[in-house]
Amino acid sequence: MAKLTAVRVKTITEPGRYSDGNGLIFRVTPSGSKSWMQRITIEGKRKDLGLGGYPAVSLSQARDIALDNRRAVAAGGDPLAEKAAQEPALPHTCPTFRDATLKVHALNRARFTSAKHGANWLQMLEKYAFPRLADMPIDAMSRADVLAILTPIWTTKQETARRIRQRMKQIFDWSIAHGFRDDNPAGDAISPA
Repeated sequence: MAKLTAVRVKTITEPGRYSDGNGLIFRVTPSGSKSWMQRITIEGKRKDLGLGGYPAVSLSQARDIALDNRRAVAAGGDPLAEKAAQEPALPHTCPTFRDATLKVHALNRARFTSAKHGANWLQMLEKYAFPRLADMPIDAMSRADVLAILTPIWTTKQETARRIRQRMKQIFDWSIAHGFRDDNPAGDAISPA
């Protein structure tokens, strides 16, 4: 079986599970959300570990996480128990757009090319999206809310609008992966046309 490629992962839309080998699985739900999981045997029991939503977690990052998990199990550890101990439980109520944005920003910190890039990632959303959306629950947001942010700047600041949409898409992908949404209102259907 051939391993997945970054290009293939990006273009898969058919719901199902796609194996990359060594227990790493790319999952696409009927609603279109995409995420990574790892099937691994811990103390003789087969378990599935969630590794994060795509594209917030790339193919190479998912492979690295899966490798770290296999090494931990080989050394007698339990990555599932360790993950549960390290991460505070998500609140039962849906986070606001601001809370979700800050969470995604923190998760992506290692991917930013510099501190300036990381600061810019957040500042752009604070400037354009937060005035209208910051305190709105992530599950209450619609495509109209996203368009209300993007439409005024598409004609004058096209690259800025593209980046904001891309960042909002990441935030909604995170919320799908964590069960707060079933769809992405900043998805590919949103365009300047």
